Amino acid sequence: MNAAQIRQSVIIHWLKTRNLREVQYMVGHKYVSSTERYQTNNLDNLQGKLERYHPLNQIQKSEIKTLNLQKMNVMKTYQFTAEITRDNEVNQYIGIIPGLQGAHTQAPTLDELQINLKEVIQLCLGEMTEEEINNIPDFVGFQQISVAI
Repeated sequence: MNAAQIRQSVIIHWLKTRNLREVQYMVGHKYVSSTERYQTNNLDNLQGKLERYHPLNQIQKSEIKTLNLQKMNVMKTYQFTAEITRDNEVNQYIGIIPGLQGAHTQAPTLDELQINLKEVIQLCLGEMTEEEINNIPDFVGFQQISVAI
């Protein structure tokens, strides 16, 4: 260890405990910028300021947990049955999700219809509350009925 290293460590220590201008005067620097360059070595001070002034440290611990859960973007999977018919007049497949208001779409192919239905379901569910989603009626099924006239 040489004299320059000792001087540097003393300046860093003083900057941790004293005012910048005080340290500038004590070490004999003409310009404050000469003293400020020693502050870049002071990571402890930076960590302390970060912990003290960062906005997340102003929030209660329970609020942080809630915030972290919301950021996790936990996705839930829902299963729906689609009613699909073919309209020969316009040459389109029509898909309807029974029990989900506004969930209907059309497409020229079954593959496109499935993509469109998924998008419509996501949009509809995105506008609903958790309670509304839980109260969507269960799909029971279709039944063919013959009638003579």
